[in-house]
Amino acid sequence: MLRFDRLGPETAMTEADVRTPPPADSTKREAQAEGHAVLLRGCLLPPRCSAFTMWGFSDTYSWVPPTFPGEGAANVLDENSTAEPAFGTLRQTLTLAAGRHGTHTCS
Repeated sequence: MLRFDRLGPETAMTEADVRTPPPADSTKREAQAEGHAVLLRGCLLPPRCSAFTMWGFSDTYSWVPPTFPGEGAANVLDENSTAEPAFGTLRQTLTLAAGRHGTHTCS
């Protein structure tokens, strides 16, 4: 993202998700949380990254299992709409970024 930023165009991180093979145990969920955070930081660091969007929020309606057999749990809320570790990690990353960047926003 920084390489694109140096070239001058506006960039965006869109339709992000981090899928895991089932069952989604705590180790896989923590790894997924870090994967989401890496993607978000990839948008927060370059000044010209204007948006960060996720493919979905709840695993209930995820497109991943039918598209990638043997994979799932790609979103930040589980099938009961309970927050996964990735939700808290993204919130923490945004909170820290807001304190450092003030005016930089990601949607």
